[in-house]
This record gives sequence, structure tokens and C-alpha cells, in this order.
Amino acid sequence: MRAWKSHEHIEVIFDESQKHRLKLTCTWDEDLPDCLYIMLNPSSIELDKCDHTIDRCIKIAEFNGYGSISIVNLFSLRTVKTEELLEAEIRSIPQNLWTIKKSIDKAHIVVAAWGSKGGWFNANYPILKYLEETGKKAHLLDANSFGCPMHPSFIKTMTYFKEYQFHEKIGLSS
Repeated sequence: MRAWKSHEHIEVIFDESQKHRLKLTCTWDEDLPDCLYIMLNPSSIELDKCDHTIDRCIKIAEFNGYGSISIVNLFSLRTVKTEELLEAEIRSIPQNLWTIKKSIDKAHIVVAAWGSKGGWFNANYPILKYLEETGKKAHLLDANSFGCPMHPSFIKTMTYFKEYQFHEKIGLSS
């Protein structure tokens, strides 16, 4: 982890319990477009520090010419161990899907980065369906051997975004 840089403006939206994070935004250049990452779930991030994943997202977005990132997640529950999602009573609160959709609507680019576990409980399906319905293109950093969008932790910071061809993978028409 690193400290947030003085030129990075951070905004975080939690639920009342702070067990669920709906959105995190980091802006470093308001003159450049924004990049939305959709990942699996938020970790137990310390608000005064930038964790490895967020730092990697910032560097990749900056390399691609963006001035801010927003991060939303398929599951809103904050947990370091993703397996805890399998046993959690509440993995995501209702406002999460609404927050993701509104973030997609506002984003200049949408980057799927939820890894191979995005299919748990079909969590990625309503997001991909919404992207299809709105005509918004999805991008990714790279795909794993199953065609799932890879998590930023496994990607070099000097990586260009690629279009995510998900239509045929989940049975949506193109």
C-alpha cells in the first residue's frame, strides 16, 4: 500500500454500515476523461491508503490517457478473502446494481476486470446485459484461458485496453 498522492482527489461511497462499498473514485486530472473499472468485490481498504489493486488501476488508466478512475464491484461486500462471498448472507445490497448502471452511463470507458469469479451467482450477467441494452462497449485488460476479464493485479501497468467480445460467450446477440 502507498499513501494517496497530494494531487489525487478521493471519493468513496459506502452503505450506512460501511460493510458495503458502492463506489470509489480517484481523480488526478479533471481535464482528461474518466475510466470505470468493474471488479469483483472491494477489499477492506484503508481510506488513508491506496492499495495495490487501486494503484495498478490508476497506472493502467493513466497509461491509456485517462485522468480518473471509478471502481464499482459486482458484489458490494468488503472482504479481503473472496471465498467469504460464497458464505455471506448479503453479498451485495440493492443500491449496488443501480450504482453500477449509473456509473456505466457516465463513464467514458468501461473496463471489465472481475476475474474468473465474476460468474459466481451470475453476478456479471446483469451488467453485461445492461451494456448490451445501452449499446455501451465493454473493454478489458486481457482475458484468461476461459475468456474471463483478468483482474488488474495480473496485468502490466503499460497495457492498452482491448474491446471485450462477450456477446457470444453469454448468449447475447451482437
